[in-house]
Amino acid sequence: MAGMAEAIDGMAGMKLGPGAAGKGGAAAAPSKACNLAGSALDLEAIRSDNKRELLELLDGVSGRKALVLDAVLGQRLNHVLSEGASSLRDHGVAYFRELRPELGTFDGEAPEHVVYLARCTVASMLTIAGHVKAALRRGEIGEASVDAPRAPKFHVFMVPRTTLLCKQILEDELVLPYVTIQAYHLDFVCFDKDVLSLECDHCFCDWNVHGDPTTLEFALAALLRLEQFFGAPRRIQAFGEAGKRVAKTYAIADWKLEQTRLRERGYFGDPDEPPMFGAKPPPYLYDDYADTRERRDVDTLVILDRRVDLVTPMVTPLTYEGLIDELMGGVRNSCVRLDADVLGDVDERKEGEPPAKPGAETTVAYALNSNDALYAEVRDLNIEKLGVHLRTRAKEIKAIQEEFRANKDASITEIHDFVKRIPGLSQNYNSVKTHVNVTEVVNKTTHGHDFRGRWNLERQMLEGDAVYDEIEDRIAQQEPPMATLRLLCLQSLCGGGIKGQAKYDFLRREVLQTYGFELIGTLYQLEKAGLLSKAKEGTVATNLLLGGADGAGSFAQLRKALKLIVDDVDPHDPRDIAYVSSGYAPLSCRLVEVLAKSGFAGLVNVLPHLPAAPPLDYAPRDYTREDLKDAFDGGGGAKLGANPHKQTRPPPPDATTGLKPVMVVFFVGGVTYAEIAALRFLSKRDDFPFRVVVAATNVCNGSTLIKSLVYEIDNKLQREPAGREDPAQIDAPP
Repeated sequence: MAGMAEAIDGMAGMKLGPGAAGKGGAAAAPSKACNLAGSALDLEAIRSDNKRELLELLDGVSGRKALVLDAVLGQRLNHVLSEGASSLRDHGVAYFRELRPELGTFDGEAPEHVVYLARCTVASMLTIAGHVKAALRRGEIGEASVDAPRAPKFHVFMVPRTTLLCKQILEDELVLPYVTIQAYHLDFVCFDKDVLSLECDHCFCDWNVHGDPTTLEFALAALLRLEQFFGAPRRIQAFGEAGKRVAKTYAIADWKLEQTRLRERGYFGDPDEPPMFGAKPPPYLYDDYADTRERRDVDTLVILDRRVDLVTPMVTPLTYEGLIDELMGGVRNSCVRLDADVLGDVDERKEGEPPAKPGAETTVAYALNSNDALYAEVRDLNIEKLGVHLRTRAKEIKAIQEEFRANKDASITEIHDFVKRIPGLSQNYNSVKTHVNVTEVVNKTTHGHDFRGRWNLERQMLEGDAVYDEIEDRIAQQEPPMATLRLLCLQSLCGGGIKGQAKYDFLRREVLQTYGFELIGTLYQLEKAGLLSKAKEGTVATNLLLGGADGAGSFAQLRKALKLIVDDVDPHDPRDIAYVSSGYAPLSCRLVEVLAKSGFAGLVNVLPHLPAAPPLDYAPRDYTREDLKDAFDGGGGAKLGANPHKQTRPPPPDATTGLKPVMVVFFVGGVTYAEIAALRFLSKRDDFPFRVVVAATNVCNGSTLIKSLVYEIDNKLQREPAGREDPAQIDAPP
């Protein structure tokens, strides 16, 4: 995989891949980890804990180690190991490899241990089993038995948890006796000062299509860890089936952890009684956990099921960061791969590195976070304002240079002060140059007829119009299949389903006849996930929308009640979150906005049209942990449902610091960059009572959400015609 040498900063100079291995000694490249100073929460504590746990796992394996990384996890470690790979070498890692079918050979002294850092997936376990079997065939591992056990050479650290399925696969492959298995609890990764992600890309599909709650359990564990660091939130509000399930299991797990802590301390009765004989000191986890209800770092936790708002991911964002994600191959782990010529002189070839061969990949991983001060300014701007802002910054840098040159009588002190500013000016100049080049690439698409036509189609659908003929035309023109499916899903969501059985069957048949039968499974999974449906017969109120087959909402009514369409948006001076798409306010963010200002009383006309109503709303500190557990166990938390007739006031700023309280908005199923921009916009407003931290199972857009629902069908009977696009390949719309 291209860029594996960049998967962890500092590995770029190492030889990677089958038949070769990297050694230590390469200079560490600049870290892609964001500087978390100034965050609303102390997110550096999460990063430090992730790093501590990884290094402790490595220290538990003494001797020279070869670290075999799942490529996706390698990119995530950039945000854990801010020092780069040097910290791993200091803990005995001599070789780095990407997880591939062939482990390859090692140059020099062979490692004593092979350590795998892999996601708990079937494919990863089968690959690891293949490596162990190959070592057995070469005689590198002796036969283990009860009488003569041997120290395993292979070690598997599963992320974020060990699962029974993965252990069973290793057992079925007859390699379990030769490996040790542990968990590396890499939950939230801090991508920025206000963005946390689990990077579980298939969470939406696993839960909504397959009914697999595993990723929801990962989300639960991450929230419990968040509570360990920042205390229990004052109030918890949950929307949608998945959101309510996470909130329910959160309360029950909270009670279980409290019981575990009491047992560790030796309390088996009244907690006020002295510990029983034989009590042992508690682990630090439970010791820290003891006062989670006393800490007040997080005021409100809002848990949003992605199915509450399936419309927003299908809408094309018009913010700078959102368009980079849509049009430039996607932002992965807070990095985007840019052509070297786009970066210009910013990322020059390293000294001694040979020039790229003709036809070789020339893309470079470029970090997108608030370490780049200019990017932090422009990432959430509407594309119409972006160019003006960049020109202003460029003029400011030029003015500083010209001012110094014009001062021919500058004193030694003035010259010295300017020289000290040169590194910062050079960095700012390079940043401006890079973002100007990226903006030019983005503008080539956004200024095009096709892009503007697509935006107009989306706006018509959002306003309630049916554009079946236009969708049929795009299918006939053989536009990329996933771009077409995205429009089809948006039409279904905004219109309460495709009107009429005949039209519904016709559009599906057109898709299959144009792009191939391989998409038949994908269409089924889109239907099951609630993205594509046939309108129910009857009134508008009975039409399907955001909840799929179990939904009872109407987008037309939600659009009106929440004022989702705003006509007078000024992208240069926005006053409403609708600026992120030049007219459409993300439904999820509008819910958060109304909820924060008016409570559920402001959603009286909205709640009946949301899936899995009513939402949950309760203050954990108003109940004992046992009371909450009993409430959920007894009736699914029925008495904790939201009360739209109860007036609530937002909490005031802190009397000492003057800072607004913190709200964590957790998206189960993915969050888009448009929603992140909208929540940042709200957080900065004086009339919004919270500072917002965004957490999610993953960061997504419409294309990646549909990609997670693609049902792979391998057609071995048909030769792929030259130039025909593979339906399984998900590309951003042109």
